Amino acid sequence: MSLSLLLALVLAPGPGFVELERASWDAMRALPPAELPVPAWAASRTLTLTPVPGGLQLRARWELRSLSPGAWFSGQVLGDMPGLRLEDLRWNGKPAAVAVGSGGVTVAGKVSGRATIELQAFVPGDPLQAPLLLQVLPATRGRSEAGAPGGLVAALRVPGEAGAVLRPDAAFWSGAGALELAYVSAP
Repeated sequence: MSLSLLLALVLAPGPGFVELERASWDAMRALPPAELPVPAWAASRTLTLTPVPGGLQLRARWELRSLSPGAWFSGQVLGDMPGLRLEDLRWNGKPAAVAVGSGGVTVAGKVSGRATIELQAFVPGDPLQAPLLLQVLPATRGRSEAGAPGGLVAALRVPGEAGAVLRPDAAFWSGAGALELAYVSAP
């Protein structure tokens, strides 16, 4: 290994660090805190879970917000769920810039005030046999609705917290990034 390569590896920024040119650093430090760009965030999320043969049809909608004009948003909308099949993903109604990999589904785009992400996916599994863990982009607030096969009701819960049983006309309020779905006998 050459000395220059070894030196470059030793001096390279580690994970979780960023290297900036001096001019960029000085420009960022010169701005008062009120003028620093604020990244876009997921303000709300709606999930609809419908049982289909072999798993669930997942429909999701996120409303993104930004305080800075043209702020960029990049986020993992679906986590690693074995056998996940992304069917459609749209950014403001148009096909989105998407990366699908072993870690899940990531989307990126610009948010000028507001933007909407909508997706449809198939998640394999049988919530009647074992709870199905859904990993989705968290939001400041969220609403989930889940259907269930006849004679059953859907039970959604945030892992690590007390669960809530959903009746066919009820909703589960949580913007958490992980939800567990199970089917239980109707009362």
